[in-house]
Amino acid sequence: MPDQDFLQALRKITVLGDLPDADLEWFAGRCSQLRLNVGEVTVEEGTVADRMFLILEGEMIARQMHPARNEAIFVARAGTVTGSLPYSRLAVFGRTVRATTPVWAASFPKSEFPELIERLPVLTARLVGTMLDRTRDLTIAEQQNEKMRALGRLSAGFAHELNNPVSATERAAEEMQQALHNLPEANIRLNELPLEAGQRRYIACAEREFAEQIAAGPVLDPIARSDREELLADCLHGHGLAAAWDLAPTLVEMNWSREDIAELAEQFGPNALPRVLAHLTATIQVGRLLREIRSSSARISGLVKTLKNYSFMDQAP
Repeated sequence: MPDQDFLQALRKITVLGDLPDADLEWFAGRCSQLRLNVGEVTVEEGTVADRMFLILEGEMIARQMHPARNEAIFVARAGTVTGSLPYSRLAVFGRTVRATTPVWAASFPKSEFPELIERLPVLTARLVGTMLDRTRDLTIAEQQNEKMRALGRLSAGFAHELNNPVSATERAAEEMQQALHNLPEANIRLNELPLEAGQRRYIACAEREFAEQIAAGPVLDPIARSDREELLADCLHGHGLAAAWDLAPTLVEMNWSREDIAELAEQFGPNALPRVLAHLTATIQVGRLLREIRSSSARISGLVKTLKNYSFMDQAP
């Protein structure tokens, strides 16, 4: 006859709580008791589902051990009936179950199910109800895990999409710091020149015109851009500018040609040309970088708006 502590522990299981003593003793006599330490495995994923488990004390967790889905499917605590149940089609255990606390459990062999069904129809009906509840809970857990996986994929894609505009903003901000450092010096050196009013108006008009050209300028592939930079650098060297390679990239973005440089040299003369070019390129570079930051910020804002529309964020009452 099973010991009284075991019988009392079984009677705390809801489905067994009101069974007659004789029926409970019959059930207990066919159970095996299990004592598990933390981390010990009760069943391995893929093994034959040949037992029903009743958790008397402690807690166990079931995980699907697939490398891409090592997820906690459900937690079995004291009072839970799990494993293979009467009328269940479960052939193999689909998850690995291990103790998360010290566990005292009982296992009832599947080979005794026919006699259980015949002898204890009330308990059988309750176990079938437990099986249906478990199926529902597992379905909900699987759906929740799938939602979390979808959220993970969405987050990864969103982070990838954000990376480009964020990197562009950071790069433009760093260049802006240098450009703002160069601009005051370029202004000071320009103001030291004895320029006429017409020449200053020319510079102001050139800044406005070239700012528009940057916005509407052609998009060049790296090879074409390199060729044009080399062409303009040679032209600047021909006019005696030592910083030709520093100025050429900005002039290409401004869509300048050798004719534009020649016109500027004719307007200001060889002595003033380096300072005028330094001022123009510094001013235009600040405007270009501001447009890059604004464009990248608009891209980030658009991505956030898309995410809000997808997740219905801010639409709840």
